[in-house]
Amino acid sequence: MLSEGKHQLVLKQILRELFSDPELSAQLVFKGGTALMLFFGLDRFSTDLVFDLRSSAEGIDFERLCTLASKQLTLRDYAIKQNTYLVEGSYEYGEQQIKIEVSRRVFPQAITLHNFLGLTIPILASEYLLAHKLCAITSCKALQNRDIYDADFMFKKNWEPDVGIIELRTGQSLSEYYRSLLACLDTLSASNSILLGLGEVLDKEQREWARQNLAESFRQQLLLRL
Repeated sequence: MLSEGKHQLVLKQILRELFSDPELSAQLVFKGGTALMLFFGLDRFSTDLVFDLRSSAEGIDFERLCTLASKQLTLRDYAIKQNTYLVEGSYEYGEQQIKIEVSRRVFPQAITLHNFLGLTIPILASEYLLAHKLCAITSCKALQNRDIYDADFMFKKNWEPDVGIIELRTGQSLSEYYRSLLACLDTLSASNSILLGLGEVLDKEQREWARQNLAESFRQQLLLRL
C-alpha cells in the first residue's frame, strides 16, 4: 500500500538532488501535479515528477539525470523516447514506483521562481501550467481524469490558460477547445468512469466528491468561460 508520507519525502529528496545540480537546474522547469501539490495547494496526492526543458536548453544530460535519480530509486526503466526523457524506479521493494519525465517538445514558456529548502526552483507560470493540463485531458485515447481534477482546481483559483499553447497543441481556438471538452464530458458522464486513474490518489471523502461532482464542476467552469 502506498505510504503518502514516505512517497512525498522521496519526491522531495529527488527534487532536491536535481535542483542542487548546477547543470540540471539550468535545464529543467518543474510542472505537473506534484508541482501543483507542493507549491500551490492541490488537494490530491501526486506520485510523479514532470518537467519541461528550459527554453534556453538544447537538451538534458540524461546520464546525469539517471545517476541522481538512482540515489533515491532502484531504476527499473530509463530511456530517451521520441517526446520524453523517461526514468522510472522504486524506492523500496513492493512500494509505489516513481516516474520522472522530461518533455523533449519545445513550447513557448514563462516561469516563476520558488524557494524550496533554500534552492530556487523554476516552475511554469500558472497560465502555462493550466494550458498544458487542459491539453493533456484529451492527449490520449482515454480522457485523463487526474488532469480534469487538476484543471478544475486551477479554474477555481481563477487561473486562465495561455491561449497560444491551446492553439498550438490542439489546432483549435480557446472557445473551440472548451466546447470539445464539454462534448468529452458528456461521454465521460455516460460511462461513469470519472475515478479511473484518479481514485487511487484521492482519500475516501475526495473520491466520493469526485464521483458525484467533478464532471459537473468542471463543466460549469467551462461554461462560465464560454
